[in-house]
Amino acid sequence: MDHVFRAKRYNLGQIHTSYLSQGKPLSLGRCYIAKKGKTLPPSHFYWINLNCKPEETEWLSHCLFEKACDGLEEIEKGSQVLIKASFLKEENWEAAKIAFASHIGFSAGQSENEDWDLSWRLQQNPIDVTPWLRVTPPWIVSEAPDNGQLLRLEAKMAFGTGSHESTRLCLQLMKSQKSKSNLGTKVLDVGTGTGILSLHARFLGCYTVGLDIDVAAATCLSENNQLNKPSNKSEEEIGGPAFYIGTLDSLKPRPAFDCIICNMIRSEVVPLREQILKLLDSKGILMVSGQLVVDKPIMLQWLAEVDFALIDEVTENEWWAFTATSKVI
Repeated sequence: MDHVFRAKRYNLGQIHTSYLSQGKPLSLGRCYIAKKGKTLPPSHFYWINLNCKPEETEWLSHCLFEKACDGLEEIEKGSQVLIKASFLKEENWEAAKIAFASHIGFSAGQSENEDWDLSWRLQQNPIDVTPWLRVTPPWIVSEAPDNGQLLRLEAKMAFGTGSHESTRLCLQLMKSQKSKSNLGTKVLDVGTGTGILSLHARFLGCYTVGLDIDVAAATCLSENNQLNKPSNKSEEEIGGPAFYIGTLDSLKPRPAFDCIICNMIRSEVVPLREQILKLLDSKGILMVSGQLVVDKPIMLQWLAEVDFALIDEVTENEWWAFTATSKVI
């Protein structure tokens, strides 16, 4: 349980040990926990760009992940798809360059890491993400909306201040399922980023485990946990969120979660289906955002293959999010 001890010592947040595997090694090799004030993200990354036909996207993405790429972005350009793969380790990038050098549209290089928080640090006003949730930088004084929640968030290199459609769609689904008594009391937030969804789940009455593999999110999560203490006795009794840097296989399959939230792009969430289902209660709900409307048929097939069916869906611009549950109870 060394990873639990380090997480507590570095003040990442409360770790609920009943959810962590006993001595099971992480596929990352170790659990990355950020010490307060320590800058962990690398100053640059390596990249490879490739072009392909839409029907080749899944296969090519799989091949890139097999070559140990750390992230993918898919951009539609007419009849072609541009795949942008990023690598943190130079040796993995070099090996991938050799493997894909002859592919259509191949290019490669290295770039400085973008500071995703620049616009957030320049933000001078709170953002009403939804009518019931207001998000503000820590240096701005604001009040919660009527019968709603105020979150003070640092973003740094993590995703999720509420400005993106996928986050708003997730929040809508959470409120909708809470009103239908489907959200339950135990929630897993996969790819938690800044922790915005986990912190809001506590407001809705759920104990949440927030999980992210991105070491860049660790310091941010620690600070956001400190900035957003329970605001009432009910939240104090619920406890959490428990933020953890690691992979899904570092969590025990039991106790199962009533709801698992994945605000992730298709290429990231699709390979995780079997791991997700092992952690989800048989009567639980799966909530997925970060999907493009044009990919809806692909994701419906992804659900049908495990006998899951939609029970709720929302869209905003080109983005789509859904809630699904098993048809076999």
